[in-house]
Amino acid sequence: MCKAITELIQDGKEEGIKQEKMDTFERVTRNYMKQDPSLTREEAERKAKAILS
Repeated sequence: MCKAITELIQDGKEEGIKQEKMDTFERVTRNYMKQDPSLTREEAERKAKAILS
């Protein structure tokens, strides 16, 4: 049973990290769009990917 709990905790951590990365990507994308309203979402996402890679 301890192994199952350990695996669940690890899965939760991985999911949390994944969600944080997605949230950060979205915040950076929105920030680019706010700073330069002429950017399309796709352009802002490309810039966000470049800075976060």
